[in-house]
Amino acid sequence: MAKHSLFYDFKEIEKKSCNFNFIQSDRGVGKTVGAIKKAIDDYLDKGIKSIWVRRYKTNIKNAGKGCVYGFFNGFIDAYINNPLADIKLKVKYNQLKLTTKNSVKGYLTKDGKEEDFIFFVPLSQQENMKGNSYLEYGNIFYDEFQKEKSNTPYLQNEHNQLINLYITVDRNRDTTKLYAMANAVTINNPHYAYIGVKNFNTRFWYKKGKNGNNLYVVENYINKGYRGMVKESNLGEALKGTKFGAYVLDSEYLQDNDIFVQKRSGRCLYMFTIAVNSRRFGVWLNEEIGLIFIDDKIEPNYPITYSLSSDTYGLNMYALRYAKNKYDFNKLVYMVKHNLVRFDNTSIKDAVYMILLKCV
Repeated sequence: MAKHSLFYDFKEIEKKSCNFNFIQSDRGVGKTVGAIKKAIDDYLDKGIKSIWVRRYKTNIKNAGKGCVYGFFNGFIDAYINNPLADIKLKVKYNQLKLTTKNSVKGYLTKDGKEEDFIFFVPLSQQENMKGNSYLEYGNIFYDEFQKEKSNTPYLQNEHNQLINLYITVDRNRDTTKLYAMANAVTINNPHYAYIGVKNFNTRFWYKKGKNGNNLYVVENYINKGYRGMVKESNLGEALKGTKFGAYVLDSEYLQDNDIFVQKRSGRCLYMFTIAVNSRRFGVWLNEEIGLIFIDDKIEPNYPITYSLSSDTYGLNMYALRYAKNKYDFNKLVYMVKHNLVRFDNTSIKDAVYMILLKCV
């Protein structure tokens, strides 16, 4: 038991009896380990299969070889132990298969043949799953639902796509469990925005139904024993006092900070509207203090709007070339370059700032 005490266990969130579960935690506490262990247990105990979801097809390849295949080759003895060590696992095509070498929990694969129990699915291609039956599948694990800034953006309407996948698998049974897992990267992600999650200081956050049932559960998992172990390590000492260290050691949101966050004040002139995917933001100039403010208060009748995004949450280069020929937009770019732009809140900053930096 001591070996497992430092790592995540699904038992507490299972007690919440909720279909839609979101789990965030310190990095490295074993969410992925716990999810695969749960998938094995549910299959051997109940015959329940699982869907394993990543955002893109390339993530599935990495998940299959690195996160799943590599994990079970290198760490099954360390984290799962007997009797599950009697299981042989193999990634084959888009599935994880198992064979039991001996009777495990009274279960033995027929004639020693491989049986699939996890099906890998890229969320970006969830539409392709429609029209098939998934009655044997009772769990959906979405790994890395929060993302660090990179060249692989969130999907457009990502939460809706996740719910579409859920509907395809569940087929109105109302029994399928979704477990979305991530390191605590940012509260400003499309899933929390859709659900309505704000900063919370308890372990669990709930969105209740009209009958008091749990519609959504969000868990902020903190393991003091694990944190202490990491802080005492060479890595912990090296990262102490840094922003990334706060993320790794104390589970503070990596991307969320108050730099350049400031409410609009004073006499401001409306410059134009910028559109970022489905959201629109007002750009305001305060000439007296020499700052530009960006917030969600727009002038709906103002004739100038610059669209800076595409359907894939990247930068619309055609729109950018047009915008950079305009004096007012170039003024915004100049102010960004010289750190003279302020955002109303971290959500707006997260949505706009990185795109504007690409314009500099």
